[in-house]
Amino acid sequence: ELFWDYVAMYVADIHNLIASPLLDDRPPWEVISRNTCDISEYTAFTMYEPCYFYDSEVPFPEEKETLGRWLGVSHHVRQGMCYWIIKINGQVISRSTVWPITLEEKTANFFQKDLTTFDENITQTCGKGIDVKIPCDLPSILCLDVEEDVYDINDHEEPAALLPEENYEEYDKFLSAKVVLPYKGQKLLGSVGQKKGPQECPSWHGKYITVT
Repeated sequence: ELFWDYVAMYVADIHNLIASPLLDDRPPWEVISRNTCDISEYTAFTMYEPCYFYDSEVPFPEEKETLGRWLGVSHHVRQGMCYWIIKINGQVISRSTVWPITLEEKTANFFQKDLTTFDENITQTCGKGIDVKIPCDLPSILCLDVEEDVYDINDHEEPAALLPEENYEEYDKFLSAKVVLPYKGQKLLGSVGQKKGPQECPSWHGKYITVT
């Protein structure tokens, strides 16, 4: 319960960045600010996700890379890309040097042990932590399916040739070219707009162009 205010702020931020049918499929933030929404701060982490941050208070020679949990974006604190992080002692701080934990680290025994110790300390200090489960009825931007992004090279299909008998270099070099044509005793400036083939001009040989 101690951290649910951060969850409420996070949900409000997400809804402000999601297009709404009530606003002509525009996000509320875009309507109010008249600027394109920047979602960069919300793409790397989810609520209460384990992460590493740089803890300047750790004395030398101990490692300053410290385990924490992500509690959302800290607005109007320092520069952009600044986040609320909960430390192992239950203190919530704002840090800009934060990075996600790799899949290899998440499956390592040492990390599982450190995360268990971290959560036990949070439970003793602040009570039960946050168990965040995104319901399936939320907008798709919050329910990304990783399998949908998997690309199988065997699914690749060679595109069919558009006009295999055409010489595209010859076809393109006249397009947009400027030409001078005689017309009723005068010379008119024209521009090549389209090329005609034997099917369009059966009485002619070769390829011809249409000038505008």
